[in-house]
Amino acid sequence: MNRRYLQVNPNDNVVVMIEESKKEDFIIFNGKRITLLNDVPQAHKIAIKTIEENKPIVKYGHEIGKASKNIAEGEWVHIHNLLCERGKTTRKESKSAESKSPNWKGPYNGASMTFMGYKRPYGGVGVRNHLLIISNVFCANNAADRINRALPGSMLIRHEKGCGQIGFDLELSARTLKSMANHPNIGAVIIIALGCERLKSHEVYDYVRQTTGKPIKLFVIQEEGGLDKTVEKAILEGRKMQELLLKEKRVPCDISELFITTKCGGTDSNSGLAANPALGYASDCIVSMGGSSIISELNELIGTEDILASRAINQEVENKVYSAIYSIEDFLKSCIEPRLPESRNQLISPGNFDGGVSSIVEKALGGVHKCGEAPITDVLDFALPPRKGQKGLFLMSYESVDGEVTTGMIGCSSQLVCFTTGRGNPTGHPVAPVIKITGNHEVYEKMKDDFDFDASAITLESKSVKDVGEELLALILRVASGELTSAEKHEGNELFSMPRRHGCKMTEKDDIQQNYCHS
Repeated sequence: MNRRYLQVNPNDNVVVMIEESKKEDFIIFNGKRITLLNDVPQAHKIAIKTIEENKPIVKYGHEIGKASKNIAEGEWVHIHNLLCERGKTTRKESKSAESKSPNWKGPYNGASMTFMGYKRPYGGVGVRNHLLIISNVFCANNAADRINRALPGSMLIRHEKGCGQIGFDLELSARTLKSMANHPNIGAVIIIALGCERLKSHEVYDYVRQTTGKPIKLFVIQEEGGLDKTVEKAILEGRKMQELLLKEKRVPCDISELFITTKCGGTDSNSGLAANPALGYASDCIVSMGGSSIISELNELIGTEDILASRAINQEVENKVYSAIYSIEDFLKSCIEPRLPESRNQLISPGNFDGGVSSIVEKALGGVHKCGEAPITDVLDFALPPRKGQKGLFLMSYESVDGEVTTGMIGCSSQLVCFTTGRGNPTGHPVAPVIKITGNHEVYEKMKDDFDFDASAITLESKSVKDVGEELLALILRVASGELTSAEKHEGNELFSMPRRHGCKMTEKDDIQQNYCHS
């Protein structure tokens, strides 16, 4: 049977099979019939020419690994015959960034759009107006849970940290809670503390009062007379706060006030072919109109450092890009334990392999499309916002742990998350709406209630990235204006997660913005 395929770049020596194919099926490539030598799952690759052992396998116009054995024309190409050593052995730091493109204008070149948001008197715009219940320490989780259940519509942050920590590990916990409480999507805050924890009970409370002045109350269980009394008092105060929040109205806000997170999880090959390019185009639209976008998961950008560095606005930022990606690669490499099975040391997940992604570099070359083509303004640290007046595209220096990295980018003041997934992922976040996007139509149909956008028309109907990206941009603006996402309808909050750095010391590169979290 004649099967459909996609060659991503004219220089590729593999193509992607758009549909599941059987041995003896064939494709017509440049007028030549190529017969498949194996059964090939949907979105997986075949060789369109013979690839000799140790020779590059090329997709997206770049090497994604080397052939671990001779690969015949028409043969299935995957982890059984492709080897990639990035992240496992010593790398070659070529640092061959291309020349900068300071005159980038983007799709909208300074035009303007609006959305309906909540303008904050202390600066910034919220796309939601939540009452947030924060547990300051794991000992207060039960109280926070009960308060959240008694206040319908409130959001909850509970975690397993706040005590038994020291140094940078504790600093990150404090920074994270402060960034969530201070977030423009949060209209009011209730903090529940125990009273004797390492993370001082007044630290987050005092910081929010001093920097935003938004309504905030602190209840310390050991001072209120116990759990039940704390819960009772907090519920009464929460009801008053919710009444105040209901009086606040959305107003027209310029798109330059919008800051989106670009994120992927449960990636398959379709993500790099459809979902990520569509999101990248939408991101470029927002940045070209003065807004902002952020990407992270730097371990999943290994192999794209030259591409990203060439987009830096200046030499300083170029150096930051290289340093951030290489530092994450070194950190993960240090975690590899050769005595354990190989499955314990893989840099990408089993779901990625099942979805046709064969190496960390292949995943990176598909994932980098999420951030479009805009210049990179700066590299941010976990949950630290851009400096005053900075707008544009940002990288956040952190590895890919879905909940932690999403929380960190929201903590950088992003109000809305665009999450691409080829395998399916129903998770949400308590602070920011999460738009779920896929390029895999079969998965979309199977999990339709968990998705907000299907970008598969790019591969299945040859629809342009621009047209699909424009549709996604329209959805982003609707969600920013109040339309609920599937994750919000399902009350998803799984993506909140505290970062951990056990035994790690801060270095000179760790940006704390003049002791941002000083108590």
